[in-house]
Amino acid sequence: MDYATIAAALLHDILEDTLVTEQELVKGFGSEVVSLVKGLQNFQSISLTIIYNRAGRKLA
Repeated sequence: MDYATIAAALLHDILEDTLVTEQELVKGFGSEVVSLVKGLQNFQSISLTIIYNRAGRKLA
């Protein structure tokens, strides 16, 4: 794996769980890492929606 992928994996929740801004993240790690971090956030959101929908159907 390359640097950007590993950095994004380690930082995947930083924008949601801390006071670090997107601009600070770009300054520290570069725009490629930030793009990957934001993509991971979107993926997590979609995955959780699918899981909750499936759980709701099983309970109904």
